Amino acid sequence: MKIAALTLSAVSLLPAYGMAQERPAFVGSYSIDCGADRQCWLVIDMLKPDAYLAIWTVSSRADFSDMKCGIPLFLRDTQDSYLRAGLDGKAVDIERQPGGRVLVQGLPAARCGIDLTGSYDPVGD
Repeated sequence: MKIAALTLSAVSLLPAYGMAQERPAFVGSYSIDCGADRQCWLVIDMLKPDAYLAIWTVSSRADFSDMKCGIPLFLRDTQDSYLRAGLDGKAVDIERQPGGRVLVQGLPAARCGIDLTGSYDPVGD
């Protein structure tokens, strides 16, 4: 329940982007294949021109509301196609990739018990 409340609280802080306004780089929803019994998502939004909030969620594949883990992380735009932050003494990078994908590196697997690093595909528009 704490994970869901934390995620909802963080999402409520996110600005809404209008249809006429172009979405900033990195901003959006992404998914990665993380096993047959769960679904893994990454939502990124811009809080300030150089500050982003990324939220990883791991939930049951059968029921998205059955969240197993959530990781909110504030990152800085390095102006070289990366978002960066530190977590558990390690650097976490999110890099833009061709086709709208993002590559996550350095996220500690111990946070959710599974590896959430890798290439994430964009979801929707």
